[in-house]
Amino acid sequence: MDHQYFPHRHISDLERLFKAKNTALIRLKTIGFDCPYISSSKTYEQLYLDEVQKDFNFNELDFLREGILYIFECLKMIENEVAVDDKYSADLVLKECGDVVLRMMKSNNFKEGDDVAFLSQVWQQKNKKDNDIKSDSIYALSRELAEFKVRLSRLGIETVIRNDEIEFLDLRFPIPEPTFDMIDIEPIDTAEPETENPFPEIFMDFDAYTLFNRWHSVFQNSKTKLADYSFIYRIMESEGLILESKPLRFQKWLNGEPYKADIEDMFKTYDNCKTEHKVSLYQMLKTIR
Repeated sequence: MDHQYFPHRHISDLERLFKAKNTALIRLKTIGFDCPYISSSKTYEQLYLDEVQKDFNFNELDFLREGILYIFECLKMIENEVAVDDKYSADLVLKECGDVVLRMMKSNNFKEGDDVAFLSQVWQQKNKKDNDIKSDSIYALSRELAEFKVRLSRLGIETVIRNDEIEFLDLRFPIPEPTFDMIDIEPIDTAEPETENPFPEIFMDFDAYTLFNRWHSVFQNSKTKLADYSFIYRIMESEGLILESKPLRFQKWLNGEPYKADIEDMFKTYDNCKTEHKVSLYQMLKTIR
């Protein structure tokens, strides 16, 4: 391999990034969240290829916009995680290392204060490890967010993030309308995009159907499907966006074509499936136009 074109430093950077992405995914899982837009073993191109193989009509613009919203929420979750207070951390160390301390105190070489010094050392190591994990997670999510932002800008959509809010600016040039000077050119198709609600008995309108689809694209492979789909049903039904008021009927419909959610247990109540992160993500998905 010619290292002039692929220097070893770049290999090391990639290795660090993939390790950090794995750390971030583990960290997110511990707080009950998955992030389908990043992978610890695949690049963006490989993830995108997987989606295209599932659906040849897959829209990269939607994938990038939804990915930016989702990764941004994950990044905020990690950044805003409440640190474990010193007392709880010390109690945790004592619980885990109590047997070691007892053996130490029975030793002939034990000196007063050895137990405190040992526990303090373990506590500091745990805190450092936790801070390192958080730092690596923030690094990985920030890099992924930047990559999605750059890729979306290449497609003509600029991402503006200010005050914890995201706005997408369409900078693509509009297609000119046909003029009399263009009579030898085939007319431009100005038909409106498809906006018909395919399930009028389920959703209030096409926008409600689209919102549910966005949620489904994020959570279709989630390991907490019951809670995730319970939440979207409960909140959309309460807002009048889902018309089916019987949870069992909606669940039966959801388990059929085209979603095949395969959820057997009864939907949870809103209070038992609501989280701050889900509410925030739901509000973000509603802003996409």
